[in-house]
Amino acid sequence: MKSADFKRSTSKIRVLEEVRPVKRKINWDRTIYLTALLIVLGIVLFVAGRSNFFIRGEGQVLFKKLEIQFTQDVQIIEFIKSEGDSVSVGDTLFRYYDENSVNQLVSKVTGNPIKIISSDNLDWIVRERITTEKRIELAKIQIDEQERLINMTKGEKKRVEKEVYLDVYPAAKLDKYTTRLIDYASNIESAKEEILFYKKYLNHLVLQEKLERSKIHQQNAIANNIQPVILHAYVSPVKGTITQIRKENYEVALESDVIMSIHKPTNLYIKAFYDQEDVKHLHQGDVVDVRFPDGTESYGILQRFYSATYQLPDEFQKKYEPTTRSIAADITPIDGMELQKWKPFYKLNVQVSKPLY
Repeated sequence: MKSADFKRSTSKIRVLEEVRPVKRKINWDRTIYLTALLIVLGIVLFVAGRSNFFIRGEGQVLFKKLEIQFTQDVQIIEFIKSEGDSVSVGDTLFRYYDENSVNQLVSKVTGNPIKIISSDNLDWIVRERITTEKRIELAKIQIDEQERLINMTKGEKKRVEKEVYLDVYPAAKLDKYTTRLIDYASNIESAKEEILFYKKYLNHLVLQEKLERSKIHQQNAIANNIQPVILHAYVSPVKGTITQIRKENYEVALESDVIMSIHKPTNLYIKAFYDQEDVKHLHQGDVVDVRFPDGTESYGILQRFYSATYQLPDEFQKKYEPTTRSIAADITPIDGMELQKWKPFYKLNVQVSKPLY
């Protein structure tokens, strides 16, 4: 009988094991490093592009203005117009009394030479009044300066407080700032007391001056049978807007004092300041880009350069750095449409730029 046990050969078919792909782990350190490197590289390229392909400057939008002043002392009697009023040529701005016209009197009866009655006492009162007014103004300037120093010292004190907290400086370093603040506050109080005293004295002088003038006018009228000339009226020589009045009614304006300023609304320009090394790339007639504080942009024409260098204004000067002298230039709107864009930004700082190539 044949055996039923068959010899089986090994199978030629092999089942391969499934090879699962190995997931690669993300190298977060490398990713963060490369991202930071790209950001730094982008900032460097951006700054290099700004400095190498554009000329940039700082500026301020201004109106061309007419400052009204006299070549002699006058007394303002009454202002007819106020700040913000629009005026035309020939409009009366204010009435004033000319100090030199006190003796310019007109005879009612005869054409004989006029007898002038003067008073040394009046001359002394006027000089003393003017001196007292100057002292008051100087005291006000001193107060403003002390307040500016207080604000600056407070800022420095806050900075030092942080450094003391970090153990950079000892706590004793704050004492000198506290002492300065006390001294500045004391100076302000002293100046305020001086102003109070001078104002009382000024009121007394004004009263005495009025009495003395009244007495002299009566004496002149009796001696010459005359009347004083009427008040002078100052009329506007230009069309514009009154932007600033620096005097009060019955206040004396000394020789060369600015009484008021009138701005011409059509004569708008930007006073721009550039680094001295950029002057070789700037030419009269260049078109420049103007960027306003709200982000809007405009265009202007570089109208003219100033022959001398100018100290950079305080608002453009970086703190704790040496005073910078820059090249100044005037930039005007390129057309009437751009002029309308500029008007709302009067006295505001703007950025001006021009492609280098």
